[in-house]
Amino acid sequence: MELLNSGNAWRARGALGRAAECYERALALDPKFVKASCNLAGVLFELGERRAAERHLREGLRLEPGNQVLKENLAGLRRAERRRRSW
Repeated sequence: MELLNSGNAWRARGALGRAAECYERALALDPKFVKASCNLAGVLFELGERRAAERHLREGLRLEPGNQVLKENLAGLRRAERRRRSW
């Protein structure tokens, strides 16, 4: 949980790379830590790494198929991709 909180603090400061490192370390310790996977996906999306973001959201949904936040984030990512492609 400490790494998640550190990642959130770095993200709030705009240090997305540092935030991603914290979330990745949290996942290395516990690959089933869905909140870290979700937060990492958000940071990766902000960094323009959409495929990696989608991969982490899908992994979270594999672990927690009923997680509404993950479903909404994945839908948002898909909407953003459609908008990007239509430009």
